Amino acid sequence: MLLGGLLTIILSLTIDLAALSLGLWSYPMVILPLAPFLFLPYHFSLAPVGVMFALQIKPKMNPLLKGALFSALAAFGGMNFFNAIDFYNPKNWSTLYDFIIFLTLYYTAYWLTKMESYNTLDNE
Repeated sequence: MLLGGLLTIILSLTIDLAALSLGLWSYPMVILPLAPFLFLPYHFSLAPVGVMFALQIKPKMNPLLKGALFSALAAFGGMNFFNAIDFYNPKNWSTLYDFIIFLTLYYTAYWLTKMESYNTLDNE
């Protein structure tokens, strides 16, 4: 689970840096003066905790449905909320693109947590 959260941090920071450098979105509010162009609390807390929580609840649920539900809540709920309170300025960025990003984050973390090589570690 921890590796899934770490991968979420790395991927979300990478995607955010690429999008910021291309001017696809911006953060009008400065949270940390060390990195005024990044929304670091999101990348180090909200994104990985959200993904790990989604992975942990209802472990027998269909992962396709659970990933779609998580991505829909995060993109259409969370990102629109951040836009409404002026933490996030999507410029011409569609919320559907956020949905695809959250889906990618969820499924990469899901893949990492379900790798078969972990089973051999448990058996030893």
